[in-house]
Amino acid sequence: MPIERAENVAGSGEEGLPRIVIAEGLETIASAVPAGAVGWYPVSSRGEDAPGAVIATSQPLPGNPETARLEYLTDYHRSDPFAPRRFLDSSIRVVTMSDIGGRDGLLATRYGSELLPEFGIEHEAALYVRNGDRILGAVRVGRSAEQGDVEGRELAFLRRVQRLLEAAYVLALEATPALRLDELLDEGLTRRQAEVARLAATGATNAEIAARLAIGEATVKTHLLHVFEKLDVRTRTELAVRLARSTD
Repeated sequence: MPIERAENVAGSGEEGLPRIVIAEGLETIASAVPAGAVGWYPVSSRGEDAPGAVIATSQPLPGNPETARLEYLTDYHRSDPFAPRRFLDSSIRVVTMSDIGGRDGLLATRYGSELLPEFGIEHEAALYVRNGDRILGAVRVGRSAEQGDVEGRELAFLRRVQRLLEAAYVLALEATPALRLDELLDEGLTRRQAEVARLAATGATNAEIAARLAIGEATVKTHLLHVFEKLDVRTRTELAVRLARSTD
């Protein structure tokens, strides 16, 4: 089942390299583990859900993602067996249905019996991204009844991906590229190309860049082709890394 990207960047969602790392991580998971939804959910220092989710779904999200997040906090957060606050004092990094009492355990909660069925999800797994004792965020993998629980090779894959994603994300948070315009001009970019490059490196989509700069999406694509050629990069991830290094 194909996954379509939908992003909620309301509030304090990450930008730049951290956002790109998460997006790449979700695409990697979705390409290897069949799912109806794969999402990244930032976590506050108290283990509570925070704004800035990035969600990939097999169907368009109903309504506004931020509205859905507030509904979750109001009506379902307390009963969610995968809520990060339940694992603050644990070193566990991947939680599956077997860890929360299986299908019966999930159905015994309002979260599992009311909210998840709205999205066609009957099984879930969670990957917690940590920095020391702090949970920074959680990747949720929601699956249909036909897809079943995550186990065997898929579970082993998620455990490997969790370690890679955690290491990459923490390193990305430590990188603080200033992305100064004059430095990009010194690299041979035109002023417009530099503006497009800076926005692309923060994780902005072509549509977002076009709206910000009041130009067409086709023009954005053309500028990015020139940027990639001049900076000798092939992807937006490489671009973000290249610009981060240019400020060291």
